[in-house]
Amino acid sequence: MQRNLLGMMAAMAVLSVGVEATHADFIFDPQGDAIPVFGKPGPLLDLDTVALVYDANFLYFEVTFFTLIQPASSGAPNALYGFIDLDVDQSSKSGVPAIQNMWSPPFESLKLGVDFLITLFDLPNPGQVAVVDAADFSVVAIVEVEFSPFSISGAVPLGAISLPTVWGKEDGIVDYAATIGSFVQPTDAGDYAGTSVLIPAPGSIVFMGLAGMAGPRRRRRQ
Repeated sequence: MQRNLLGMMAAMAVLSVGVEATHADFIFDPQGDAIPVFGKPGPLLDLDTVALVYDANFLYFEVTFFTLIQPASSGAPNALYGFIDLDVDQSSKSGVPAIQNMWSPPFESLKLGVDFLITLFDLPNPGQVAVVDAADFSVVAIVEVEFSPFSISGAVPLGAISLPTVWGKEDGIVDYAATIGSFVQPTDAGDYAGTSVLIPAPGSIVFMGLAGMAGPRRRRRQ
């Protein structure tokens, strides 16, 4: 996916100066807080950022890491496993608890009602991940993903995740969280939930200089 989600969202925040935020649009996780939840040896995959944005047709996601990752299909010790929780009606009274609540503590317990999960492991099909119903793990979509040494990104069709509608169209707004780890154990999760953000129309000033705005945080991994 060619969109720089974090840069895009940072630019939107800059253009919204003076508007007090009542929630976190995206998730920034501290460096160095990954832990071996089951006490097993192996790489401690360390979460950096989680960003979800949407347009009229898709919910785009990007997860970045402080540590090197590889696809689960690689079978490598640092192969990525995990989930992005999607609370599509933004209500903790429906759905199931956030995945990370199963290991709280050490992870933060979040008040989400999770309706769908984006799996972050590309099994059984390399380069593809499943989106599943959180209630029974039935597959609702298979989506192509892009891996880099420090990120995974992809796009989920809005029609696959039963979003509330506005004027007959899915509104794209979801609350979300993420839990990640290796094959042997969870290692990190966000400390709070995020909320997806609408992508402005193409040609907006928001799209100017996006790559540079995300640069300072990414350089922390060097």
